[in-house]
Formats: sequence, structure tokens, C-alpha cells
Amino acid sequence: MARFVAALLLLSTPAAAQVADFDTHTEGSPSVTVVDGGITFTNMYNGLGGTPNFVFEQADGTLSGMPGFTTPMTLSFGGYVVGPMTGFSRIISFDIATGGLASSGSVEVFEYFSYPANSITLQALLGTTVVASQTVPIAGGISVNHYSLSVSAPAFDRMHVLGSGPTDSGAFFANVDHVTMGGAPTISRFCFGDGTGGACPCANTGATDRGCQNSAGTGGADLAFSGTTSPDTIVLSASEELPHPLSLFLQGNTLLSPAVAFGDGLRCTGGLLKRLYVHPASGGSVDAPDFGLGDPPITVRSAALGDPIAPGSTRYYQTYYRDPSPTFCPAPTGNTFNATNGLVIVWN
Repeated sequence: MARFVAALLLLSTPAAAQVADFDTHTEGSPSVTVVDGGITFTNMYNGLGGTPNFVFEQADGTLSGMPGFTTPMTLSFGGYVVGPMTGFSRIISFDIATGGLASSGSVEVFEYFSYPANSITLQALLGTTVVASQTVPIAGGISVNHYSLSVSAPAFDRMHVLGSGPTDSGAFFANVDHVTMGGAPTISRFCFGDGTGGACPCANTGATDRGCQNSAGTGGADLAFSGTTSPDTIVLSASEELPHPLSLFLQGNTLLSPAVAFGDGLRCTGGLLKRLYVHPASGGSVDAPDFGLGDPPITVRSAALGDPIAPGSTRYYQTYYRDPSPTFCPAPTGNTFNATNGLVIVWN
């Protein structure tokens, strides 16, 4: 039985990035939530109390010619100066998302007269886990400073801009422009039992990028893949299980973050759960769908179970398998089964 190594770098062609330049909006227009270019800006916190609003700020009289600026508008944080001259508003943090997965993102920050001991960070998060970040120190002074921040990771669903430092709760004064988020991978790995995706129930940490350790001492089970999403020829391949356990391939439409304890392992697959296939492993490995046994493709099976997968939809996959040892990770901390790492698939 072939074992396919689905490393994070072995991804299908990424989707084009979405871009927010704010240039079609009217100056002012305060709003708790802003959507531009398919990108949503929410959860603004400026430390001033009340319900803060994003606003659009015309900036071509101040920022014209600066790298990263697209004329005439920027996004500001609670205040603006009428006309082309620019005000810089106090901000501590805000969130950026597209409603899907991305593998790259960037923000152009224009800062003025902030506290020089503070810094600005752009984080990429998958659920609540920070998977990439870039931090720049604030230069300070009475001139406009431009910072181009970017992040990249195999997969994330949100970016978070955060001010930090010893002065004024990390606040800084700025506008932002030309925000990008995209390059969503078709398939990537997540939910590891190696200490990076959560603590295994019995401190049974697995090997790098695998599920939690099992009673056979294989280093934890691994879920990989082969095939394409369009047409759907995807085959999920679980290996490094016990020699002959019954194995169940699970699909969900929601990411659980942080991971939850699941038998002797971790589960990050949630929402509308579908048990796609059940097969016994041989020599610690098992594939599904097994076309030789008449299994339908994943998308066909999912639709038959009441969860049709539309193009562009994201689904999460794990395999859990029997591990009946009564002493390895006993109840109530553990149980008689374990789980692989997960796979995220963006179906196209």
C-alpha cells in the first residue's frame, strides 16, 4: 500500500490574492466593520472605550508618492481630517479575514509620531494559533514612517495587527493601505500531536507533524494524501497506526481551535461531522476512498451523506483508529482510540 508524503510544500496552484485599497469609498463613513476587495476588517480596539469605528481617510495630500500607498484613500481608526491632508488615529489592534484560508498576506502601515519603544506586529492565525508573524519597531519622530509587513504560512484564516510595548498599552498612531490576503492552498496539514497543535491527553507527544503517540510506539499516526481536487481523485492515506486497527475517516466543515482531547489523541475537525469511510488497516496503513473496494470519491460520498461540497468550500479531515491498550492512556484521561494529524482541503 503506497504511502504518499503530503508535505506542506506539495500544494496545488494557489488562488489569487484579494486586495483592499479603500479607494472606492467616501471619506469618513464610520463603521464597526469594513469590507473592501473581499477582505473584512473587524474587532478594532483603540483603548479609548465605547464602540470604535473604522473610517476612510483621504491621504493623497500627505502620502502621495510614498511606497505602498494607493491614492487617494486609506483606512483609519476612529478619526479623519477632511480633505487630502491626513490625520493618524490611535490603534492597538484589529482583525483581517476573507472568510477562507490564505497562505500569504500583507499590510502597508503609515505611522506618525508614535512611541518609539513600541512595536507593530502582523500575525497570521489558524483558529487561535499564531502560525506566522512579523514585528517592526516603531521608528518614532515627527515624520511619517512607512512599514511594509507581510506573513506567509501553509494555511491561515485570519490576520491580526497588534501594537505592543511599554508605553500606553502598545498603542500607535497610523493609517493602513493596500492590504492583501490570499494564495489559499488547496491542501495542507494541521492539528499535530507533536506539541505544536495542543497537549496530547496523556503527555503522549508524537513525532513531528503526526498525531499523538500510540501504544505501538510508532511516533503517532500520519494522514497524507494523493490526487487532485478537480477532478476529485483525492485519496487519504493513514499510516503509522497499530498493525491492524479499524480506522474511520472523518470530515468536518469547521476548524476546532484549540484542539480538543479525543481518545488518546487530538481532534481539530468539527462542525457538520461525516464518517466517510471505515476500513481496517494492514501493516499500520490504510487508504480511503479505496476504489478497488468500490468506494465513491470523497465529494460523491459527502453529498450522499447530506453535505454537498461546492467549489471553493473548505473541509477538514482526520482519521481515528482503535488503540485498545488498557494501560497506555487509560480512561478517563484517554480512551481506546487515537487520531492522526489533520488535512485541510479547499475544493476547487
